[in-house]
Amino acid sequence: MLGTRPPPSMIRILVWILIPAGVASVTWWRNREIPLPSYDGDLQGVAYNPYRRGGSPRDGDEGPSAEQVAEDFALLRARGFRAVRTYGLHGALALAPELAERAGLRVSLGVWLDGDPEADERELRALAGALAGARNVDRVIVGNETVLRGALSPGELAAFLARAKAITSLPVGTAEPYHVWWSHPELVAASDFIAAHVLPYWEGLGVDDAIRATFLRLDELRRDFPDKPLLLGETGWPSAGRTRRAAIPGLAHQARFLRGFLREAKARNLGDYFVLEAFDQPWKREIEGNVGPHWGFLGADGAAKAPLSGPVREHPGWRRRLALGATISAILVGLFLVVARNLRGRGQLLFGAAVAGMVAELVWLAHVAGERHLSAGSRAAWAVMLGALLLLAGVVLAELRELVYCLWRREARRVFAPRAPAPGAALPFVSLHLPIHDEPPALVVRTVRSLLALDYPAFEVLVVDNNTRDPARWQPVEAFVRRCGDRARFFHLEDWPGFKAGALNFALARSAPAAEVVGVVDCDYEVHADWLRGCVPYFDAPAVAIVQAPQDHRDGGESLFKRAITAEYDGFFRLGMVDRNEDDAIVQHGTMTLIRRRALVDAGGWDERGVCEDAELGLRLLARGHVSVYVPASLGRGLSPGSFAAYKGQRFRWAFGATQILARHAGLLAGRGEGNRLTRAQRLHFVLGWLPWIGDGGLLVASMLALAWSAAVLARPAWFEIPPGEFVGPALGVFAWKLGRTLWLYRARVRRSWVDCALAALAGLSLTPTIGWAVLMRLRYAELPFRRTCKDVERLAWRRALGPCRYEAAMAALLLAAGAATAARFGDLDPEARLWAIFLGALASPFAAAVAMSALSVWAAARAPATRPVEVPHPEALS
Repeated sequence: MLGTRPPPSMIRILVWILIPAGVASVTWWRNREIPLPSYDGDLQGVAYNPYRRGGSPRDGDEGPSAEQVAEDFALLRARGFRAVRTYGLHGALALAPELAERAGLRVSLGVWLDGDPEADERELRALAGALAGARNVDRVIVGNETVLRGALSPGELAAFLARAKAITSLPVGTAEPYHVWWSHPELVAASDFIAAHVLPYWEGLGVDDAIRATFLRLDELRRDFPDKPLLLGETGWPSAGRTRRAAIPGLAHQARFLRGFLREAKARNLGDYFVLEAFDQPWKREIEGNVGPHWGFLGADGAAKAPLSGPVREHPGWRRRLALGATISAILVGLFLVVARNLRGRGQLLFGAAVAGMVAELVWLAHVAGERHLSAGSRAAWAVMLGALLLLAGVVLAELRELVYCLWRREARRVFAPRAPAPGAALPFVSLHLPIHDEPPALVVRTVRSLLALDYPAFEVLVVDNNTRDPARWQPVEAFVRRCGDRARFFHLEDWPGFKAGALNFALARSAPAAEVVGVVDCDYEVHADWLRGCVPYFDAPAVAIVQAPQDHRDGGESLFKRAITAEYDGFFRLGMVDRNEDDAIVQHGTMTLIRRRALVDAGGWDERGVCEDAELGLRLLARGHVSVYVPASLGRGLSPGSFAAYKGQRFRWAFGATQILARHAGLLAGRGEGNRLTRAQRLHFVLGWLPWIGDGGLLVASMLALAWSAAVLARPAWFEIPPGEFVGPALGVFAWKLGRTLWLYRARVRRSWVDCALAALAGLSLTPTIGWAVLMRLRYAELPFRRTCKDVERLAWRRALGPCRYEAAMAALLLAAGAATAARFGDLDPEARLWAIFLGALASPFAAAVAMSALSVWAAARAPATRPVEVPHPEALS
């Protein structure tokens, strides 16, 4: 019938087919054949280095055997070359004329000079032996870019040229980049010919401009030095590496350059030239960075790289990558669709496409790493960066899963609202526990008043003051509670262990024997009168052990700071907890929570070893097979943290406590343990729910490493490279995703204004360094003291605004300075340097957000009215 939707099973089948097909299509498109004009003429010369299978002349390595050099020469002749140019006379290269003659190749014989007197003399002495009986040597090239490298001065090099001329009657000259010949005309006088290197890649020219520039430089040299024969000693294009302005390395670009150059050389009848170079040279990474190993006409294994005719594919092994990416995508998407039956088609498609895209990206990066000649250190760096991207992918998928379920859940199966007791049903006795520590007396009294005003027939209130030293902070509360009658009791504990959990266990042991339900409220909460009446009836179901209402705040409109943090809290209580409730996997939090007393006692009470005793207890109760209920209605409102320092401290405790729970209950979350009744969905929620916090720990480490690496690049650019854009680009995408996700979800489900959405994003971002630090601290400390969250407004002078975030301010300044310095020094030449500078700016954004939130906190405190002492009211004032 027209207008009907396909059934869910059909949608899943379409998603499962379309997504891997999309991955395959994108992979094919990125590696499609690129048509290029062919070249079918003769090949003249090619520069030859023998270190294609390992080793390096910089290590004093004598190089490969004569047999391998002979094999290389035969392979080059088979590929159509007529001549080779060598660079030195060490090892088997001293036999180059003889070995080349066997292969039918002419030779331009090189003598290597590097400024070491002993080594240079040894090379010069070897020249006579290498030339003895040679009939296929066209010229002798003494030194290669010797002046450019600063190994010898022009005068010293001219002396070597004169000595070489005394050894042979062949033409003797040296080889330098074209601009060196103009700068040092004395070299022209000392040489029998000009061997010029023209490599437009290093000038940042695009391929087409590079071809024109190559012949323009040759024409200019002929014009300026008409009496000297001209030899194009090196020209070529790299097949991989870093982009320099418009010069893009790549297999297709290499083929385009070589074909264009060879066609033009043939048209101009340019007989003397040498293409750089015969084989890829992995060792050149040491001197030219990641582009150095990839100038070869042939690969290091001798395989053809850039064909001179027919279309070209950028990555020849694309079919393996396509098959691997599509297969892994199909498996992962299929597994996701099996468990995503309650998700609408758009959510399935978005999440499945994200999974497939991430798989394709990681497979592509692994493939690229395999194509490049990486050193051991570079392989380790790539492995670390791939691991970091894998962690980022996990974080993105965890957050994306929450987004698609919040937006496109097919139907909500577990929806709870405050409900009235059944007619005639007896309501159980409730023992309400109010732990306090060093709190303002008036604040606590307001909470006690709201508890005593509950519209519920059978309850008690136990106020437990834990280790408050100042009697002026707890004695007024005690006096008030004593005047409230038998329904409320007060306890003051000295030197009591266990922090908040210890106080709660003390209260549990002293609850009325008739109490069947235990409730916990924070000291700053004013509960609604119908809280118990609307939530306790859920305990009629024997399996229910937890009934949880969300935290809410009554001070969100006091300032931009309060508005930002209350909006940020809403994201968890209005989105995350609702999503987790669908799979009975809520995080129990220590206020507005009701617990079946028998379940609490049987579980051993509150754990006094951790700093998040509430979430830890909730996990244990779920593992014992109990059921939780989340009622997403505002049934009480408290105060948000009074300052940015308090806000940070609270989130530090939550994050540190989460890592404690993950470590202590790893067996439960892995599905092990006798009697463990956690479902797969519950385990997944607890792991994925806290994975972004672990990601923040990784982000903090990445920020410190990026700062150190940037400093190393700026100090020693010849030794350290800017990380490749293949990794930086996806990492920037994660930053954009996290911001976009917050704005999307808050607008769609929390129903906040755009201003509130932006403030929530700012508040959440500002906590990233704190959460990351908490995760890293857990690696060192198994336990830390419990720190209360101060709700008092902390007044700071503007000059002390950075006090709560000195570390964040320093990191933001350093990262921004490193990005600016990198862009200033390398950005004009290297697009990846600009990308890295942007990445450093993105890394600085959480630290800068912390500074902004601290400033908002100080501004809010400065505008707040002065706090006046509040007298503790008499209980008769209760309404």
